[in-house]
Amino acid sequence: MSHELDSDVPSNVPSETSICETYTVRLQPQHDLEIVGVGASGQVYNVCDQIVLKTCRIFAPPSSDASQRDHWHYASDTLIHFNLLKEERTVLKLLQTRPHPHIIDAIETDHSEGLYLRKYRRLTADIVPSQCHRIRVYRDITDALRHLHSLRIVHADIRTDNILFDDHDSAILCDFSAASTCGQDNLVFPHLPLPINGPSPILSEASDMFAMASLIFQMEHGAAPELSIENGTLVLPEIRSENQGIDEVIQKAWLRQYSSTSEML
Repeated sequence: MSHELDSDVPSNVPSETSICETYTVRLQPQHDLEIVGVGASGQVYNVCDQIVLKTCRIFAPPSSDASQRDHWHYASDTLIHFNLLKEERTVLKLLQTRPHPHIIDAIETDHSEGLYLRKYRRLTADIVPSQCHRIRVYRDITDALRHLHSLRIVHADIRTDNILFDDHDSAILCDFSAASTCGQDNLVFPHLPLPINGPSPILSEASDMFAMASLIFQMEHGAAPELSIENGTLVLPEIRSENQGIDEVIQKAWLRQYSSTSEML
């Protein structure tokens, strides 16, 4: 597994840095722990057959002769990922008091080293070999979203990477590092691809439904949808899942024609 990561730099960086550039940071290996995953918000280590430990990303410090820019990136990325784990901890502590069968089970959230979580399996082709199996997955995840939205929480990162499976092949929604309360900003930049949560500047239940539609499209078509905005109008790709009902769900969610997640499936 590679321990180097590319990252895009926003404009609020030291003056000698360009508006947007790509740089490389190195993860700090933890030799006494078996790493089982590296995601956008953290690193996951194996604890036992039933439990994993999620920590914030641990970056290798810059060398003594590194540039000021490298030191800035190290400090900035470390703080960003520390805060991501802090936000996820807050959400999971709430969900410990309001659990749901299709949301990841947080075993322990109070330890400083990270979050101890129930271990699940990754999404693979053999888990969802048929459309009827995939529809079950969609229903499991929308059920999880209904629960979140009843708590005024937006997941804000609905992707296949964030779906796991338990021993009964039930879908489990995980990774709450991007989660927030309804009404927070959804960062949309005109010169960048359409964000996963859609074009609305505000995160809401509709944002998760938009992302859920994209996830369904990807699982049905085998590729992520190519969505764009032209002259203020959302441009949709052709939808062909061989199931008219699924096609309608995708299109309506993209066009914000559902008033709540409970209407989707």
